[in-house]
Amino acid sequence: MKLLQYEKDNKFFAKQAHDAIERATQLKKYTSVKLAKESPPEPNTLTQREIQVLKSTSVINGITYMPWDDSDGIIPPSDYLYCDPHNLLPLSQEQKMYFSCWKRPSQINTDSPPVMINIISAYSITQSVVTDCSFVASLSVAAAFERRHNKKLITSCIHPQDSSGNPSYQPQGHYVVKLYMNGVARGVHIDDLFPVSADNRLLCSHSTNKSEMWVSLIEKAYMKLNGGYDFPGSNSGIDLHALTGWVPEEITLDKLQPPQIDLTWRRLEDGMSHGRCVATISTGNHSPITQSHMGLHACHAYAVLDVRTLQDGTRLLQLKNPWTRNRWKGKYSPDDKINWTVDKLRQVNYDVLGALQNDNGVFWVDYESVLQYFVVMHVNWDPNLFHYKTIVHDKWEHIYRPMTGYDRYHMNHNPQYYLTVNGTGQLWIMLTKHVTSIQSRNNCFMTCHVYHGTSGCYYPLNQHVVNDAAVSRIFYNEQPLLKGKYCNDPHQRLVMDVKVPGVYKIVISQYEQIREMCYTLKVYGNVPCKLNQIPYHYVHHVAVKGAWNQFTSGGNSQLPTYRSNPQYKLTFLAMGCTKLRFTLDTSSCDLHTNVSVFKNNGNRVQLATVDKVVGTSGNYRNCACCLDLDYMVNVEGEALTLVVSSFHPRQEASFSLGVESTNIGIKLEPL
Repeated sequence: MKLLQYEKDNKFFAKQAHDAIERATQLKKYTSVKLAKESPPEPNTLTQREIQVLKSTSVINGITYMPWDDSDGIIPPSDYLYCDPHNLLPLSQEQKMYFSCWKRPSQINTDSPPVMINIISAYSITQSVVTDCSFVASLSVAAAFERRHNKKLITSCIHPQDSSGNPSYQPQGHYVVKLYMNGVARGVHIDDLFPVSADNRLLCSHSTNKSEMWVSLIEKAYMKLNGGYDFPGSNSGIDLHALTGWVPEEITLDKLQPPQIDLTWRRLEDGMSHGRCVATISTGNHSPITQSHMGLHACHAYAVLDVRTLQDGTRLLQLKNPWTRNRWKGKYSPDDKINWTVDKLRQVNYDVLGALQNDNGVFWVDYESVLQYFVVMHVNWDPNLFHYKTIVHDKWEHIYRPMTGYDRYHMNHNPQYYLTVNGTGQLWIMLTKHVTSIQSRNNCFMTCHVYHGTSGCYYPLNQHVVNDAAVSRIFYNEQPLLKGKYCNDPHQRLVMDVKVPGVYKIVISQYEQIREMCYTLKVYGNVPCKLNQIPYHYVHHVAVKGAWNQFTSGGNSQLPTYRSNPQYKLTFLAMGCTKLRFTLDTSSCDLHTNVSVFKNNGNRVQLATVDKVVGTSGNYRNCACCLDLDYMVNVEGEALTLVVSSFHPRQEASFSLGVESTNIGIKLEPL
């Protein structure tokens, strides 16, 4: 049987071209509407900048995925079979070994007509030769959640849907899967062509019920979003967020201390039993002997289907191997005749005899064995647990960057926000970096740090009066209230316990600033909270570049050679009161630096006498320093003298000196 009989008909190609043009016109027409209609609806009104950010990261692996709109789920009927205009997905190496051709469901299973869903079950999901065990495990736990709690976590993402909200089979083979990527939900259009082997075996994940399509369709949509079936791998926190939009948390099991071990168990058991979370678990680099003896596979993800504390205190997890075979051989496995009792089997409703006869990859394992043989757990939490949410979509534009390339010492030009919190309680801060190609996903290490709202402010802040002009930017990367951990995952979650209502500052940070980066910052909480960008108050900017050498590096102000340091004349172009910021950034992390301002009519300073000092950045600091100063200019043309120095003389390094003013024009020139 030929794959596509309609391909001989010229009308088919004309129809395909017409549909593509219509879709492109729709995307352009509804761009602004889509950005305002993310599902679930965002509480924020998007600014023009946010709209541009979301548009700029809509092209992912060369294909445009616009933010989701309700109209995306409506596909008009067609007389022709749909073929993805972006061509067939690239296959993995193992798929290529067995690949014969692409077929539609009606061609693969001729015994019964294809259906979208017969029954949502984690037990029916089978991973094939695609290296996406974390995604298949994620799909399994989402299916188990839907079946257990009767909430549409899986069926809600496949479109078109019938009047009951269930995905429906489309004879023309055109579907849209809603997945979360780059800050919002997006629609992924796919056809129902799947790779098969010469013996008509599906070479992608599928249901054990051969007529069901939902497993293969969702996997294909996710593989398309990630560039093809030649998927380099992921983790379940990323995959579950793409499927559900739920907040990911990563728990490193082999680093848990005794109090955290019990707390983690209680959180997991409570969350899963009440439908608040879904979870997967992964092994580490086990030796071949351990793998064979324990029935586990190295660096492999397993679905967590159930969590139980038995009457005698035994803590058990029910796991599923995405391969639907090869299960655990240790404590509480089907072969364990010591730990299983009739009462324990009854409590978890486990048919051990049936399990011995049929290895479907599902097994029970005790929590202590999990801590011994598994290294990481990914838990994704329902964002509807929180009553309040505040969101910013933004772009880090590297107009400025530290000379060292790192913001370990200063974050003057990092994206910064102030968070107003009107109450006490726990907040979850989620940073999502936008990824436009699978190859660059792991190249950027980002995080965010939280500071007290009064850090560096012009005057004290409280939760009742918040003035943009009062919130100054963080300069030094030190003493945060909450310090994030740099990682290359797209998502990172920080937990903040607010004990005092008021204003807090959030600073986005890269370990090494190597690129411009779009991102989404979300804060979830059960107390009212609001994110605002800390404005850059300074209107006038001047900067010069210079260097210390053996002759111009005079050292600190206590040395007679201090006068030989680089000096600059700062001239004011008007009179009045202004706020000034002086910043000194150097190319050497070993240098201890200082910038001092003298009232010396713009002439060179010979001695650093106290009566002439207007301000100083204080103790000598590694790599960079900053001085904030309120200054009254009494007459136009008034001038100050700036001296930049390192603590030790005769040290060589380049530097950048910047001066910024809020409302008076300035001119900077070397002396």
